[in-house]
Amino acid sequence: MKIAVISDTHGNTDRLLGLCDVFNECNALFFLGDGERDLTALNGHIDVPVYAVCGNNDFSSQLPSEYTVDLYGTKFFLTHGHKYGVNDNLSLLSVRAQAEECSFALYGHTHIPYLESDGKVILMNPGSLGYPFAKAPSYGIIENEGGRLNGKIIYI
Repeated sequence: MKIAVISDTHGNTDRLLGLCDVFNECNALFFLGDGERDLTALNGHIDVPVYAVCGNNDFSSQLPSEYTVDLYGTKFFLTHGHKYGVNDNLSLLSVRAQAEECSFALYGHTHIPYLESDGKVILMNPGSLGYPFAKAPSYGIIENEGGRLNGKIIYI
């Protein structure tokens, strides 16, 4: 299993389209908000299921603000993160993911990549494709390596 994780595209469809080959090598694409309209640029370019949540800048969105996805026996909690105070700490997010019995809590909002386990869930922020607050635009990959799911941050 291989999953691409993106967030905070904020209108940068060029970077998004530049990753279509990566997305097509995956079993799924998780979008964590702030750039919902950008996803339409992918129509006809990728052939993988997209699971998406809205962000605080996705005005009038019909997408849910959080979503639990069960893929291949692993549960993932997707949210943008602004409703969980991710700028300050990740404890509320972790507790919510645990309540949903998820192994991963995936969020965006801060534009800063993050990947750590708190001992209960793996917390991942793929960073931002549109306006990174780190060294470069980034996205995440979650894949099965040696029978175990691992995440990594990819800078572009």
